[in-house]
Amino acid sequence: MHARRILLVCYLCAILFLLAAGGSASSVLAQGLAEDYQAYQTAVKAGAPPDEIRRLAEKVYKAAPADKPALKGPAAYNLAKAEQAMGEGEAAFAHLAESVELMREAFGEYDLRLLDPYWDYGRALLRNASSDRALRYLGLASDVVDHNAGRVDPRISLFLDLDRIRISSIRPDPRHMRAFIHRLESHLDRAGADRPYFEGMLDFWRGKELLARKNRRAAATRFARSIELLLQRLDESDETILMVRAFHLQALEEAGRSDEATAECVAIAEARSDEENAKFVPLYKVQPVYPRGALQAGQQGYSIVSLTVTPEGRTADWKIVDSSPRGTFDRAALEAVKKFRYAPRIVDGAPVVTTGVTYKFTFKMEN
Repeated sequence: MHARRILLVCYLCAILFLLAAGGSASSVLAQGLAEDYQAYQTAVKAGAPPDEIRRLAEKVYKAAPADKPALKGPAAYNLAKAEQAMGEGEAAFAHLAESVELMREAFGEYDLRLLDPYWDYGRALLRNASSDRALRYLGLASDVVDHNAGRVDPRISLFLDLDRIRISSIRPDPRHMRAFIHRLESHLDRAGADRPYFEGMLDFWRGKELLARKNRRAAATRFARSIELLLQRLDESDETILMVRAFHLQALEEAGRSDEATAECVAIAEARSDEENAKFVPLYKVQPVYPRGALQAGQQGYSIVSLTVTPEGRTADWKIVDSSPRGTFDRAALEAVKKFRYAPRIVDGAPVVTTGVTYKFTFKMEN
């Protein structure tokens, strides 16, 4: 399950455009703007191709008067969303920033129409490696929810808390993450029928915290409970379930419970598509030990290993097929790959052996 917010910006924007049509500057220009927006909105509702939606959003944005932030701001936001759908990250980031600035000027800091712009801008800031500012804007989104209590779905604040936990988890000081975890725990009464989902996510983040402290057995217990709770609200193939299973697998392997980890390898394989399983990306891997002699000599290079993936997701039949410098890193690569775990290929509902899988180890010294 993912947070799906009603884009208040869209239909409120339509009202603003229609009001402008009978208003101050040029009724002809305003009427054209309203018609352009109506075409954009119709395309969005009809599920038009992303490039068509982007073209219409850009047309509205260019037509919106620069001196009317109540029009230009929402138009910038809608264009940013269209650009995100097209993978145009830099342009989307710039228009999100513009939309936040203009809409705050037009509507005030805590207007409900700023909920999505704050939220999306916060996420965009994280992608641009600015966790402090990302948390600031997610905090503003949370303030908007608090200032408009009774007008929004109470679960929105819980989804915001999950985003803030995720962002704070990459910061060096764990106290921020713990504070947001406690905040989410205190708001679980707002979850309604989705309480198992939020409790499951809390167990996941508690498990990650325990794993970071190398308390693997306790982490595995948390991850197992997380999966049990999340499956009450999500399908087996949901990305969140697959993510938690992968962490559960890691905790079990590092706790010396490799046989139990096999169940997760198979469960992940059964839930994923054949296309995804055919990529053979390790579910669990360990970093090879950099050979001391190569380290002292300043040598860098690679080793490519051919292997077999067993029905249990283990590796076997390891063989070096290429390396440079020849022989320098091979032993380290072989020792590491023996500990890898994969999702086995599923044929007719059962896991099978797959030969000829390859993995490349790159040995590069840090500056």
